Amino acid sequence: MTVYSYAQLEQLWINAGGPAAQAPVAAAIAEAESGGNSLAAYPNTTVAPGKGSNTDATGLWQILGVPPGFTPAQLTDPVANAQMAVAKYKAANNSFTPWQTYTSGAYLANVSNSTPPSSTGVPTGTATATTTAATTAATSSTAIPGCLIAPPSVSGLGITIGGGCWFSKSEARALIGGLCLTAAGLIAIPGFIILVAAGFAASGAGAAAASAAGPLEATPGYGHVIRAVRSRRSAA
Repeated sequence: MTVYSYAQLEQLWINAGGPAAQAPVAAAIAEAESGGNSLAAYPNTTVAPGKGSNTDATGLWQILGVPPGFTPAQLTDPVANAQMAVAKYKAANNSFTPWQTYTSGAYLANVSNSTPPSSTGVPTGTATATTTAATTAATSSTAIPGCLIAPPSVSGLGITIGGGCWFSKSEARALIGGLCLTAAGLIAIPGFIILVAAGFAASGAGAAAASAAGPLEATPGYGHVIRAVRSRRSAA
């Protein structure tokens, strides 16, 4: 068991990401809730026994229940408990209203705006949701060399879903090249028909070729060429 002073509680709050300006109030609430005892646990009288998990308010800020990403064992970890308190404060729109000692005014007896935070004897580190791999999932967006489309991989509980490469850059280049060749071929066919019709305009074969090119006359980009070929045949 460790009992933290008012100054140490202020520092724990700040280290956990809490607003420094609110550290005196946060420390006063912790003093009123647990007396600075990191192992403090009191029965929750507002929840009937057996009607939910974690019915005991636990730790420095007397956290009731386990916030997402944390484990029950972390409730008595001063660093994690402070982080849970900050999360609870932010979830309440940056307000201490979730604590009864705040709404009742009991915390006021402990407020000391002149006491500076102290890091002496205060544990450091992080105990956020990313450290509890058993209860959270980590999303990986690591780039794969040469990959154009790669889905993210999601890991959790020893299982990885997704990952790999769906479409590589070399496959994209091959696809684009094939499409270009196909387009070139489609463009070449009408051009070939037009050339044949022009070369044999005076012959029966030329007439047949020109007839075959007839449907292209209505096609944008080719109509004027067809009409030119027919004009040459008429002049001949």
